[in-house]
Amino acid sequence: MSARYGKVGVILVNYRGANDACECVKSLRNSDFPLLEVYVVDNDSGDGSCEIIESRCPEVEVIPLSENIGFGGANNVGMERAFRDGCDAALLLNNDTVVDERMISVLAAAADEATVAVPLMLYFGEPDTVWYGGGHFDAFGIPRHDHFKEPRSSVRVESAQVSFATGCCIFIPKSVYERVGGFDESYFLYWEDADLSLRFAQNGVSVLFCPQAVLWHKVSVSTGGEGSPFSYYYETRNRLYAIDKFGLGPKTRLWAYLGLLRGVLSRNPRYAHALKAWRDYRHHRFGKGL
Repeated sequence: MSARYGKVGVILVNYRGANDACECVKSLRNSDFPLLEVYVVDNDSGDGSCEIIESRCPEVEVIPLSENIGFGGANNVGMERAFRDGCDAALLLNNDTVVDERMISVLAAAADEATVAVPLMLYFGEPDTVWYGGGHFDAFGIPRHDHFKEPRSSVRVESAQVSFATGCCIFIPKSVYERVGGFDESYFLYWEDADLSLRFAQNGVSVLFCPQAVLWHKVSVSTGGEGSPFSYYYETRNRLYAIDKFGLGPKTRLWAYLGLLRGVLSRNPRYAHALKAWRDYRHHRFGKGL
């Protein structure tokens, strides 16, 4: 058992992904961390997800919401519940993941009152290919995954400080949560993890990438996959919101608008959603937009 953490609350946000959530819970059962409380926050799936998860995973606390409040909002509900129940840390974990048995113990050993910890994340369908091998903000203020789509062997085995923690999996001690808070719920989906990473830095909290902690990720199953029209809406609107919120500068803003313009000129149908995102941003319409 970690000397720092007696009990860890694992937060899974579910939206019509009961089978994935149950597979994730199955992998958590094999964890060598001795005391876990698993919470599934259901974002008003309306498809029987809650009943399926309760019947197949009786050890899990299912928290049904009466409306879909987004990724960040649902994680906030889960964290608040976990800390109220006496958990010393929260592990935010996408429900479409499968974790290595040592992952939580490695993250717990690395995190402290001024450090959150993140694991190596590999593609579920390509188990030796990296999805996230640490992360950073590029010269234009855009969050990037290190070693993206590179072989696992390209990642150094030593832990290293990084600047961007993807919301797919973050180990957050209670003391850090009390200092920084949870997700900004204005985003609804996408960029809320970039926002949280920037607030970690503002509050003197480090993000430690721990490659000896490993999970496998099915990648954007609930949102239609990487590059879907749905994702383009939230990526566009929320990037512009973050630029304003953190004063990321004219270069970052110019890059965002150039990306939008390139898409419009390409006549790709998915950019119709990006145009709606721009209009919603201009009129300060945040939260759920599609």
